[in-house]
Amino acid sequence: MRMMFGRRLAAPASGQGAAELGDLPEWNLADLYSGMEAPELKRDIARAASDAVAFEARWKGTLAAEAERGAAGRLGEALTAYEALEELIGRIVSYAGLIYAGNTADPQRAKLYGDVQEKMTDASAHLLFFALELNLIDDAVIELRLRPTRPSPTTARGCSTSGRTSPTSSRIGSSSCSMKSRSPDAAPGTACSTRR
Repeated sequence: MRMMFGRRLAAPASGQGAAELGDLPEWNLADLYSGMEAPELKRDIARAASDAVAFEARWKGTLAAEAERGAAGRLGEALTAYEALEELIGRIVSYAGLIYAGNTADPQRAKLYGDVQEKMTDASAHLLFFALELNLIDDAVIELRLRPTRPSPTTARGCSTSGRTSPTSSRIGSSSCSMKSRSPDAAPGTACSTRR
């Protein structure tokens, strides 16, 4: 056993004793959640599960029809809701993974990690249809339906004021990114200008 921040940790699985490493640093994850028992973590886990089921019930089988409805369609609303869910699930999974990586011998961390993996895998299963349906819609139709009617003078086409690229600049489930809407003064790797 070795000590880390006043806690005893199990010896490495190799069976050989590890050299005393002293106090090792740990990530400060307070920006994600205040702790493993944080009420906001429990709330977000429950919210991700219920929102994923509701998202599937609302949007499954409707994306092509929403794209064809033109300006009256709600494809943008679906994309925004999808991105919010993916961000929430990513935050939860990241927290659990980093907590666990900080001390893989801690049974409480291992349980949290396993529980989160199971619950977020279940939640993500309700989102699988989205990428499949969205990828069946022609890129030009998506671009046309999501193009702002009057872009503000401070944003480039396909950009938001936050500096993030639009959801249509890269296809869901694809690692390629279209730079055709890139602003000339955009920072490298982004499609938007950072000037305000």
